[in-house]
Amino acid sequence: MTQEDLAERAEVSVRFISFLETGKRQPSLRALAAASSGLGLTMSQLVIDVEQLLGSGVVPDVGDGVDRPAP
Repeated sequence: MTQEDLAERAEVSVRFISFLETGKRQPSLRALAAASSGLGLTMSQLVIDVEQLLGSGVVPDVGDGVDRPAP
């Protein structure tokens, strides 16, 4: 799914999705709800998925094609 697709589904701007992906913005609960809805997930499932990724020691790429070790 592209940033444009997610932004449209979540009813937020593409710029905001980009900021979330790059860590330049932290989502409010309202934004988290919109993003999870746009992804077809519950908020809790989105958080669980992120926790599992971070627990694996890998942070997925932020659009540059590079997976990095978790901080």
